Amino acid sequence: MQYLSYTKENRIQNISSLCLALKIKQDDLLEIANNVQNYYKPPYFIEKKNGGQRCIIDTVDPLKPLLKSINKVFFKNVYFPDYLTGSISGRDYISNVKIHRNSKNIITEDITSFFDNITESHVYDIWRRFFRFSDSVAQILTQLTTKDGKIHQGVPTSSYLANLSLWRHEQHFVNDLKKKGFVYSRYVDDMTISSSNVISREDKTWVISHLIGMLSANTLRIKRSKHAVLTSNKPMNIMGLNINGSKPTTPKKDRDIIRATLHRFDKHPASFSVEDLRSLQGKIINIRRMHVSKGEKFLKQFKETLHKNHITI
Repeated sequence: MQYLSYTKENRIQNISSLCLALKIKQDDLLEIANNVQNYYKPPYFIEKKNGGQRCIIDTVDPLKPLLKSINKVFFKNVYFPDYLTGSISGRDYISNVKIHRNSKNIITEDITSFFDNITESHVYDIWRRFFRFSDSVAQILTQLTTKDGKIHQGVPTSSYLANLSLWRHEQHFVNDLKKKGFVYSRYVDDMTISSSNVISREDKTWVISHLIGMLSANTLRIKRSKHAVLTSNKPMNIMGLNINGSKPTTPKKDRDIIRATLHRFDKHPASFSVEDLRSLQGKIINIRRMHVSKGEKFLKQFKETLHKNHITI
């Protein structure tokens, strides 16, 4: 089994070496770090599928390209094990669900206010102990990648830091689960644990108590309202996908919504914005990944309506 690790031997030990790695002048780096609060856009909010709102904060130049450089130079050289599936190239929520196909029992949990609770101390620990950079380098990287004492969704480095936030304990938990015949995955703050066998009451208690312990060690908590135990004798749904059987499928009601939306687009194309159409196209492409013929049919209908109405997206 391969472990979460930084694949480069170069452990940055001073600011000049950091600047060399990031291809930035030291004066420029320090100016950005000392005025980092000035390079954030005002927050905006998007609706969550299950209700509530998610706060998104983006960055602007010169901070944004610097954070993207940090991603390329450092985070892109981290090996992320297969159990981490969120915001990692080549992996997504469908990859996450596929890990748990052919399961008899599934336990799902969610971390309470995950991004809000990944603090400066978590981030400093990642730079100082996981990457093993010097104190001064860890401090300035923490300055650059946090705002108001925590990470924020929408900031280029935040998804990587979220994946690394449990680095001290998560792998040990995964290994303990594997010894008991369980499979684990985490998609950002959504954790799924499954078994190809029926899980006993004692084992459920063991899993949940150890999960709570792992999160507590990182000053995090599970969201009790999201706790669920799924069994294969009933429909099992993870992240909006059905998991009964050998492969995940999109629920019929979701496919019916796409069909109805395509019909409405054909009849009233002017009522759709470019953003609406890009979103619809993305949903169709995801359906095609699990329902090839149905997805191809939807995509053909979508493209024909675009062409007929001379719409470019």
